Amino acid sequence: MTVCVAALADDGKTVVYAADKMIGTGFIETELGQEKILPLGDRWRVLISGNNIAPAFDIVDRARDKLATTGATTYKAAAAAMEEAWAEKRLEAAEALYLRPRGMTVPDFLKERLQNPDSASVKDLDNKVSSHEFSLHLLVAGFDNGDGRSFSLYDEDRGRSRRHDVPGFHAVGSGWVSAIRMMLSLLRTRSS
Repeated sequence: MTVCVAALADDGKTVVYAADKMIGTGFIETELGQEKILPLGDRWRVLISGNNIAPAFDIVDRARDKLATTGATTYKAAAAAMEEAWAEKRLEAAEALYLRPRGMTVPDFLKERLQNPDSASVKDLDNKVSSHEFSLHLLVAGFDNGDGRSFSLYDEDRGRSRRHDVPGFHAVGSGWVSAIRMMLSLLRTRSS
């Protein structure tokens, strides 16, 4: 079981995050020395989980570059950079898998789709490119003008960010349900 957790503390002035070092390849898991927490600028970190984490490194690199050019490290800027980077990497991967073997690029395919919208092969290819996704979950935590924030990006949401201000924590990975249950239990005990 693998899990990454991020939580806000001290009324949102502190962000606590942790990730195991478990790497899985579907049916085999092992603990490697690989760090699953990557920097996204000075004030943000990305925690990685999924059956194929390889795309995460390019996504984070791209998002880091986007933030560096804007100079902004707000929640809004971090979320936008991560969403854009996810979308770019997803389209790049879909192009490599489905279009390049046919000698096509995305612009070639878009032209073909306009010229032959009713073609069964174009529709099939469009479905493959459109539905391509990663088996990847990212949890991002950091500071927006001194206030702690966290958000996640999931393959099933096609890389759209989900903000986690309430209840102030979130987890990703195969152990996410247990982690959330434990944190909710601690909250309930603390408020009693």
